[in-house]
Amino acid sequence: MQDPLVEEIPPHKLLLRNIPVEKLKKAVLKAETFNKRYWLEVGHVWMCAYFKNKPTEQVKIPELDKEELRLSDAVLNALDKNDEQSVEAFVAEQSYRVIDSYDCKVLAPVSEDATTFLSSLLQRISEHCSFEKNNDKYLHALIKTKLPFRKTFILEPPFQAMNHYYHSEANAIIRPLMVRDGKAACDAAVLSTKTPDALASAIALLSEALDGKVDQMAVNGEMHRYEIIPFALVGSACRWGDQVGLKANKVLYITRDDDPFPITTIIYHWAKHISTHLFQALTTPDTLQPGSGLYKFVH
Repeated sequence: MQDPLVEEIPPHKLLLRNIPVEKLKKAVLKAETFNKRYWLEVGHVWMCAYFKNKPTEQVKIPELDKEELRLSDAVLNALDKNDEQSVEAFVAEQSYRVIDSYDCKVLAPVSEDATTFLSSLLQRISEHCSFEKNNDKYLHALIKTKLPFRKTFILEPPFQAMNHYYHSEANAIIRPLMVRDGKAACDAAVLSTKTPDALASAIALLSEALDGKVDQMAVNGEMHRYEIIPFALVGSACRWGDQVGLKANKVLYITRDDDPFPITTIIYHWAKHISTHLFQALTTPDTLQPGSGLYKFVH
């Protein structure tokens, strides 16, 4: 559900109201709008509310590389609040600070039997998967792993951001991802790696078989939109660095460096949080009932 701030108050009127900074922060970080221009305008209002004093000279931030730098309050306050890149840089830095504030816990590896079963399950799903439910969301997750952190907040499809960032090279990056079928997704879901591609592909396949709406992997700043979500931090300058894991409320669960099957471990704990049927399938498959969407892939 959208924050009422985003739904009801035009940005030019926000400046005339005493909106709490925390409310602006929540609205901008969750970015529950498809309108990027509106999001940038509300971000501009947040910058103005965050910094009461205006410096004598404001600067525009240059296009950053994919590996982003951390910015101090002094640098943020000197940014031109009407410049799109500067607003994005401000939001990205504030996002980093929130992620840095989360607790971080390391998950114990799960059994090898769980990995064997999960691998078999993904294979069976892939043989009957046309991605009718979540093709666009899966594609968008993959594309967003190719973008800088600051370009991953907005809900709108990421194609325009790819074109603006990669220019003539964008099509060459996007095209192979658009033709990914069940087999290609299964091949990409390598459970022994820590790549965003592997996690996104495994989640995408499982979401096709699970009942109801299932959120895909969140990439970078998208994680603020969800309480419980598998995530990938790509090219991130946050405290935890490049990582895949599970966000549950205000805790990031990541895997051990010596975990032989980190994707299995993340999915196992994700299942505990979001799907009784998937957790049953991974632990006690004989108890799964015929009414479950997973049943035909387990029996």
